[in-house]
This record gives sequence, C-alpha cells and structure tokens, in this order.
Amino acid sequence: MRGPSIQLSLLAALSLATQASTPPVTVSPANLNFAKLPVGETSPPQQVTLTNNQSVTLKLASITVSANYLITNNTCGTSIAALASCTLRVEFMPQHTGTLTGTVTFNDNASNSPQTVSLKGTGGAAALLSIAVTPASSSAWVGDTVQYTATGTYSNHTTQDLTSTATWSATPPGVASVTTSGLATALAAGVATITATDGSITGTASLAVAQTFSPIGSLNTARYYHTATLLNGGYVLVAAGIGPNADGGLGELSSAEVYTPGTTAFTYTGSLNVARDEHTATLLNSGAVLIAGGNGGDGELASAELYNPSTGTFSLTGNLNSARYTHSAAILPNGMVLIAGGYGGGAPLSSAELYNPATGTFSYTGSLNAARYGATATVLPNGTVLIAGGSGSSGALSSVEIYSPASGTFALTGSLNVARSEATATLLNTGSVLIADGYNYSYGPLTSAELYNPSTGTFALTGSLSASCWLGTATLLTDGAVLVAGSAFNAASAETYSPSSGKFAVTGNLITPRYLQTATMLPSGDVLMVGGINDVNGAVLSTAELYPPSTLAIPNLVSITISPASPSLTVGGSQQLQAIGTFVNNSTQTLASVIWTSSNPAVATVTNDETNSGVVYGMANGTAMISACTGAVCGTTPVNVSGSAGRRQ
Repeated sequence: MRGPSIQLSLLAALSLATQASTPPVTVSPANLNFAKLPVGETSPPQQVTLTNNQSVTLKLASITVSANYLITNNTCGTSIAALASCTLRVEFMPQHTGTLTGTVTFNDNASNSPQTVSLKGTGGAAALLSIAVTPASSSAWVGDTVQYTATGTYSNHTTQDLTSTATWSATPPGVASVTTSGLATALAAGVATITATDGSITGTASLAVAQTFSPIGSLNTARYYHTATLLNGGYVLVAAGIGPNADGGLGELSSAEVYTPGTTAFTYTGSLNVARDEHTATLLNSGAVLIAGGNGGDGELASAELYNPSTGTFSLTGNLNSARYTHSAAILPNGMVLIAGGYGGGAPLSSAELYNPATGTFSYTGSLNAARYGATATVLPNGTVLIAGGSGSSGALSSVEIYSPASGTFALTGSLNVARSEATATLLNTGSVLIADGYNYSYGPLTSAELYNPSTGTFALTGSLSASCWLGTATLLTDGAVLVAGSAFNAASAETYSPSSGKFAVTGNLITPRYLQTATMLPSGDVLMVGGINDVNGAVLSTAELYPPSTLAIPNLVSITISPASPSLTVGGSQQLQAIGTFVNNSTQTLASVIWTSSNPAVATVTNDETNSGVVYGMANGTAMISACTGAVCGTTPVNVSGSAGRRQ
C-alpha cells in the first residue's frame, strides 16, 4: 500500500509533465480562412485569442499582420498577466485578385516567440458600389438638351465613366427623354428623374423642365412676311404675306385675319384689294391701319390700303409716288406716316414720302443721305425718327440718319459699330434705342447689339446674344426688358435683354422654331408670336405661340403720371400722351413699355401698338379715363372730348 507521500510525488510529477507539454504562450485558432471578396471591400472580422500560460507576465513587443489583412479591436496592449489572455480581430481587405496568404505575428518575451496565425483569402474583381449621375440637379426649357454623365465608384476606391455602358431612363414619361448615351431632351413642363443603371446599382439626377411659350391656336392660312398690328380694342390684325395659294404653291396673300385676345381664335376679316408681302402696317391715330407698298409677286407695289376695324374691310387710299418694298415706316407726332427707303426699280431707294391721313395722299419729303432697304425706323422721344443700317447697293450699311418732321430733312448721326441689315430696333424706357442682330455681308448673321444714345448721337456696343436672331423679332416688355425670338437658323431659344445689366439671357424656347414671324405685345402683357417659316423643313407655319413674361412690373418703379394731364379734344382730334415713371431714387423716365387703356372707347380711344402708342383720339362727346400701366403701377388722367366730328385720321 502506497503512502500519502508517494501520491503527492506522483501528482507533482504529473503537473510538471503537463507544464512541460504546454507552450508558454498559445494562439487560437492557428489558421483563418476568408471567403472570396471583391478587391477593395472588407470582410467580416474573425477573432484570434492569445493566451499567456506562464505564471509570470508576458511582455509583448509587437503584433504585425501581412498586406491585404487588417487588425482591429486589439485588446492585447503591451503585456498580458500570468495565466491571462487577450483577443484581436482580423479582417480581409484584398487589394489584388487571386489567392492572398498572410500571417499575424506576435513578438514577445516567451520562449516560443513568435507565435503566428496563418491567413488565407481570395480577392475577386472590384465590385461596383455606387453610380453618381451629373449634373445632379439641373433645369432646362422645353426643347433644350442636357448631357448627363454616369460615374461608377468601385470597391477598390477607383472610379470609371459608365456613361456609354449604363442603361438610361427618364421618369415620368413625357417630361423628358434620354438617349443611350445620356443625352436628355426636355419635352414638357415638370420634373423628371434621370436614372443610370448598371446591374443592380443605380444613380439618379433631377431635371426641372420649364415651358415659357404655350400654343395659342393657329391661323386659318399659314404665312410669313406678313404684318401684325394691335388694334385699339386689343385685337390683332394679321395681314397679307406669303402663303399657300390655289395652285398648291406659295404666293402673295390678300387674306387677313384677326386674333381675339384671351382665346385661341383667329378669324378671317375682309381681304386686301392687292395681295402683297414685305409691306408695312402702321396704326393711325384714328385706329385705322395703313398698309403701304410691298411686293406683289411681279414686283414692288405703289398701292396702299386702309383697314377699318369697325367694318372689318380694306379700302384703297392714295398711291405711293415710288413703288417700294422692304421700306421703313413710322408715324410722326403730327399723325402723318413717314415712308423711307426700300427697294424699287431694281435698286435701293433714297426717296421718302409722307402719308397724310386727312387727305389720303402721299407726298415726297426730303431724301435719305444713303439709299437703303431693310433699315429700322424708330420714333425718338423728341419726335424725330432714327433710321439705322439696312442694305445699300454694296452691302450692309453702318450709316444712320435722323429725320426731322419740322424741317422735312434727313441728317446723318453717329454710325453703327457694325454694319447691319434687317436688324431689330427697340426704344427703351431710358430713351436709348437697342439695335440687335441683323446681317452683315462680310460676317454673316450677327449676335452683337448696340445702344443709340440720343443725347450724344452715338452708338455703343452692349451685350451680345448667345445665338443670332436674324429675321426674328424684338418686343419691348412691360418690365422694360426686350424679348428677342426667332432665327433663320432654326434656333428655338428666346432671349431677353436687360437694360440695367446690358446683357442678354435665355428665357425659354419657342415650341416651334421659326423666323419671319410677327410678335405683338397684347394688353395682358403677353407676347403673341404668329406664323413664319420653320427652317428644318421649310414649312410655312400657321401656328401661334404665347409668351407670358415672368413679371410685368418695372423694378423700383413707384408711380406713373400722364402728361399732359386732363387734355381736352375735339371729336376727330388726337393728342400724344406720355407716361412719366418715378423711381425710388426720385429719378424719372418716359416709359415706352406701358400698356395704354381707355375706360370708354366710345368717347376716346388710345393707341397701344409698337408702331403707335399713347395717342388718345376723340370719338364722341364725353369723358374717358386714360390709364398707363406696368404691372400694378398705373397712372390715369381724364380726357374730355367735345365738338362736332371732323374727318377721322
């Protein structure tokens, strides 16, 4: 029988044997295997435990890991107490494809240092994580295009252009479309989401689409080279031009139509006695419209006609002394109409004539210093007429002339900086005249613009259009800006000119690109675009569009007074009124952009067309209130009419 001492000896020996077989420091597990992972991504962590089997503290010198692996959540520090353990986690973060091995190494003061854990994982191809579509947020007018780019970001932190390989879509349908290359086209007002897709990954962008022009009915007869005149009742007379004829071709038209504001209705009115195009139409003080000259198909015309809005008929009046077309026309403060230049007899003309509404006849006045056609004619605030540019026998002209009604003569003034023909001319509220676009025979269609200063008689270049609007229109808006629209180069974009900044800015797109259309500001402040030609297919247009300005008010305008105040007229008499605007800084301007109205047109009418504005005309005995408004700011004055009716002019 063994005694207690023998048993103790055996246990001690067994303990020593066990200690001898256990390493001082152990690590578990000895191997870590990671699932296949795309390059650049990070795996879920796996835990490693380091145990100090010694009865003394373990000193750690370092813990290292191979490339493509990462140590996190390390609790080991620089030492481990006797018979204690610590943990850390290892993540797989492949930087390359293929099998990637590695090691976690513990360097310490144990006799079996270093301890290691074998690592193994496989790197796969980089994964697409996200797609960025740029521009992320954009806006466009109907008809505009926006190019989008899709950029993919991958798990290896690289990027790649996916524009040509992604699948593109636009929602909701109808607001915008997008091609396979990411080119979006704005179709209708609204907000569209543009999406680029690659597999299960998508990226989106927002496209806000605005539409400034809206359809407003169609002419009964498509036409171009016609005229449009705002009648005193707010109706618009569209007369003559070139359009479809009976034999299926195109020719000069004798038909005329009237647009009713607030509707989409164009209705035929009486026909002209002579079919014509490239004529002039001038609103007389009486409310009648003078149609003068033009091209009759076989050549220039000398005939002239009067349209009577009350009867809806045209009647011949006296003939021009010189047949002409592409001439200029302007109504003078005395009610007579100046007809200047034009083309006739196979050459540009220098002659000018005056139409007298009282006698219905034309008579010669002083001649231009330079024969010209396609020139502009603008009545300045002092009653003189600015004749600018045009074409002569050798091409576009830079010379400019001033017609004086008092002397009946033309005098040269400062020249344009750029010779131009068929430009637009707009009298601004400042009293300056904006001359824009046109054609130069050396440079072609122009985008430049100039301002004429009546005080100095000189022109200065101002901001340029983004695209030529040659053969388009320019319209003074009620807020004092100028809308320029239409182009012989099928440009749909319309631009506005700001007199305060001297710059043009795109304001929207025409629904149908067109040129040789007419533009008329209605009593509502909207602008009516009618007819013209579409340059894409050469189609003559019957469609009409309406432009609603974003604002009707002139910035910083405080009040409007009408001068002269409380005028008295005889029946058949007329008076030119002026709207004087006062601004917050107490400065004043004679406002060309106001809308004139009469409270009682049966007693007194007031003209509101771009060719004749602010002339009050006595119709019958009584009193009428005449108003001049821009936005909510208005000025009013009573007009007293008395006496017997005379010949209406």
